[in-house]
Amino acid sequence: MEGGLGFHSFNNASNGGDWIIQEKLGNAKFLQDLLPSDAPLSTFRIISASRGGLQGLTSDDKDVTMDDITALSCVWRGGRSKAKTDHTSILFNVNPKTGEMKKGTTNTHWYQRGLDKIFNTPWLSYHDVTHHPDNEVQITGKVVPNMKEMMDFVRDAHLKLIPHVPLCGWDVALTEKYGMVLLEGNFSCNFFRGDFDQQLYFKFVEDYFVALQEYDNKEMGKKEKKA
Repeated sequence: MEGGLGFHSFNNASNGGDWIIQEKLGNAKFLQDLLPSDAPLSTFRIISASRGGLQGLTSDDKDVTMDDITALSCVWRGGRSKAKTDHTSILFNVNPKTGEMKKGTTNTHWYQRGLDKIFNTPWLSYHDVTHHPDNEVQITGKVVPNMKEMMDFVRDAHLKLIPHVPLCGWDVALTEKYGMVLLEGNFSCNFFRGDFDQQLYFKFVEDYFVALQEYDNKEMGKKEKKA
């Protein structure tokens, strides 16, 4: 409501409306100590992979389990001062096993639009940031608490919500009031410059392509028999 400018009402989706209205979340103390005071909610992007989708393409018809789900990578998006979201951030690579924060980088050059940007936008960026640029607090070397719990949190979400979907990028927040919170899953995702087990990932992709080709060949054979 704005005095003299009219009245606007919003109906929450929980009541059949078109809007999602929810409480604003704040960063946990661990993250607050790393960020400027006016930084936004700064989330972790974790990529998980499921071999469950292979079961519809092969003769293997067993149930999908946690053993079929792997958390591949983790990146912390350290939000910038006065930014509304962590889309404006430094991307700090996080060791998915130990939780150690490594050096940071950016990916803003990916999103520049216009032909003129070809000539004045850097094509590459490097992992060379050790401190948050807005408060000079060192990030590199810090260790994220309960790292295994966060990775298993994502694996469990993949298993329960989308067991047959090959890949998903999850946004996880460590919050002051509610602890670990799963914000959303991104089905068109990238690693956000994070390290991952390349041998495992390439084998994973290869297995899906081989299974898809075999499935396609089998379906083509059925059509030829009918013809």
